Amino acid sequence: MGLTEIPEGFKTLLPEEAEKREKVLSLMEEVIKLWGYELILPPSIEFLSPFKVVDERFEELSFKIVDRVTGKLMAVRPDFTPQVARIVASSFKDEEPPFRFYYSGRIFRDVLGEREIFQFGFELIGVKETEGDAEIVAVVVNILERLGLRSFQIDI
Repeated sequence: MGLTEIPEGFKTLLPEEAEKREKVLSLMEEVIKLWGYELILPPSIEFLSPFKVVDERFEELSFKIVDRVTGKLMAVRPDFTPQVARIVASSFKDEEPPFRFYYSGRIFRDVLGEREIFQFGFELIGVKETEGDAEIVAVVVNILERLGLRSFQIDI
């Protein structure tokens, strides 16, 4: 393995591709903010337990390390949603819903194929299911239209 190689499943974005991603992300953020969603930035690494509570499979999908301070098992973020749930349960426990958060960044999964994935997402918490689903679909439609897509289908 040479000094210029990177592990399988990881990728360097060169200027042209990086610029394209940033433009798309910027357009998506413009739309999501209009709907009242606020940016949230969870840590890249945290204890494994919040991920396992949401989905036991995250234990096998995660890159894991041991925290030398506590001895507890930590995970490099395999998904944002469990982190948002933890943040709402801890930092917003005394506030009234609804909560509207969005995030973007890299997630990491120890699997064959793509192991470093860029993820943009948003969470609507504390809204009745039908109303929440309608809002999520409307936001997605707005984003797709803003990105210039004229023909698309959303399956629910």
